[in-house]
Amino acid sequence: MEAKAKGSVMVESNHRLNQYDRKEILNRFLDHTFETETNSLKELESTLALKARTMMLDKTVSVGGKVYKEIDLIELLPEAYFPTYNYISVNAGGYNNYLHFENRIELRQPYKLNSRYDVTDRTLINEIQTFSNRQQTLKEKIQRLSTKMRSFLNGVRTVGKLFETMPELKEILGDKWTVSMPSKALVVTAAEILCEVAMHRGEERDGCKNGVITL
Repeated sequence: MEAKAKGSVMVESNHRLNQYDRKEILNRFLDHTFETETNSLKELESTLALKARTMMLDKTVSVGGKVYKEIDLIELLPEAYFPTYNYISVNAGGYNNYLHFENRIELRQPYKLNSRYDVTDRTLINEIQTFSNRQQTLKEKIQRLSTKMRSFLNGVRTVGKLFETMPELKEILGDKWTVSMPSKALVVTAAEILCEVAMHRGEERDGCKNGVITL
């Protein structure tokens, strides 16, 4: 029997699932199931974060006799002049959120603005509240399915039984969880042996004649 090695791309069908296995299977299953919705919300979150930051810095300041939009002035100053953040904290009509920028890009903003921004634009308030509600709904859906999947996995003992019960998981889990199959050489050898056994016992066996494979 082949032993399962750490990092191996294959496991044997009678491998008994442990808690680490079940956690990995659960996470991959949930990521696959909700990938589209999760990515859509991440893109929307980044868009709202940029909108909020633009409005927060949509003020004019005078520097050296020149008037600048604060957001434009920040982009002109050296990077070390301001701290960096990968999110903006907002209050949108009672909805408090940390809105993250895409790919965790750190955008500069003044020290004095390292606090929650009270959104006043009604359109943006509605957009942020809608986003928050969608995000909460997604969390609840993930939690419900996670509970069901945990219960299912706790009742499955082996990899073979896992794929027998839910074959769709083969594609979702990928190569690491591909069940290893006997090599052709082993199959042929086993068949040859059984043919000889049948001959010695004086028994008929499909595909054999005089102890030799005929198929």
